[in-house]
Amino acid sequence: MSDDKANQPMSAAQVAEYLGIARSTVYQLPITFYAYGTRRVYDLKDVLEYKNQCRRVNTNAIAPSLSLTASSTDGVSELQSYFQKRGLIDSDGNRIRKVKSKSK
Repeated sequence: MSDDKANQPMSAAQVAEYLGIARSTVYQLPITFYAYGTRRVYDLKDVLEYKNQCRRVNTNAIAPSLSLTASSTDGVSELQSYFQKRGLIDSDGNRIRKVKSKSK
């Protein structure tokens, strides 16, 4: 990107359109601006820097095998099987209530 393009002045309305947000939201963003009276002017390079800081990785697509509802061959979920083995639920998935004995 050339310096001329990077230093291209943008109004709050142009920044809002570029980012796809409301103009009033632009005033709340931590983007460096020049203030000329009540007018704010933004550099494209600062807007692009802010936009790049907002990038996130989609973590929902990672390790689908870790699903808690993954079924085993007998139709019981791994999570249900885990709780059954530890005596927390019965074969119907109902919670087993253990009564605590009072020690004397």
